[in-house]
Amino acid sequence: MSGLTVSVGCQTDANGTALGFTLDSATDATPTQSGMFTIALPPGPLFTGGPGAPSGEFARAMADLVYYTATGVVHVHLVAIANGTTNACSVHGVAVPAT
Repeated sequence: MSGLTVSVGCQTDANGTALGFTLDSATDATPTQSGMFTIALPPGPLFTGGPGAPSGEFARAMADLVYYTATGVVHVHLVAIANGTTNACSVHGVAVPAT
């Protein structure tokens, strides 16, 4: 689905290793359905943060996003790990168009 970009960065410093997630929506994704917990995602970048791990430890986070606009729906599932032992980050995920 065009219009949604998910970016992930990894930063290592003296405090450990941290992930940073950024969502960028090219179009207004204001929810129109009722009866569900929804958050409007206005056009433009939105920083959502991410897990951090002190040196010698690790942190993980999971994100589940159902993104919909007037032209389509996509389900995004991400698993992110910040590893303070190797000073590295990894992200695994899948995005599935929904009908």
